[in-house]
Amino acid sequence: MSRCKCDGHYTDRWHRWAVLKRGAGDHASTLYCLDCRHEWSSRAKYIVLLPDHQKRVRSGLTDADVLSAIETGYLRVDINHAVVFTVNNTMLKVTSRTHPKGPQRGTYRFVTICIGGKQKKVALHRLVWMAAHRSLVPDDCDIDHVHNQTDDSIGNLRLLNSSVNRARGSAKASSPKSEADENVPFQSMR
Repeated sequence: MSRCKCDGHYTDRWHRWAVLKRGAGDHASTLYCLDCRHEWSSRAKYIVLLPDHQKRVRSGLTDADVLSAIETGYLRVDINHAVVFTVNNTMLKVTSRTHPKGPQRGTYRFVTICIGGKQKKVALHRLVWMAAHRSLVPDDCDIDHVHNQTDDSIGNLRLLNSSVNRARGSAKASSPKSEADENVPFQSMR
């Protein structure tokens, strides 16, 4: 007997159920209803007739997954020209996003990477740095453009502490005072 919330009884081997985890020996198998998505454990004999099922993971890729794809050759990154290819030599499309205000102002380019049904949008300059150094960007650091923000090649990138990078960005974002503003005397309110 099943514990499926749909109908409660197993009737034939072509049913909508699947096995998430097969039990060995006296251990129960974990079953899954493809309709109501309910899971339950069972030791019934009909389990051998059911297909295996792998639940779809809704979470996206991590930076470690992206680095692994680079190391295994699934992604090829030309670090001098900031171009990304997949394993079948398809060039990935680059999209741009502009930040008009604040310390992150400017245009950043992104690449959407899809592996095994999971995807992640990665900043191109971050991807180039990871490919060049074969390591993850540390949590407390950012990848900074040295000169031109539209140049994502490795020669224009450096690893910078996040607090230093944000302080540099704040200094750029704040407009400098003109000489006329500095010469205005303080006026008290009466």
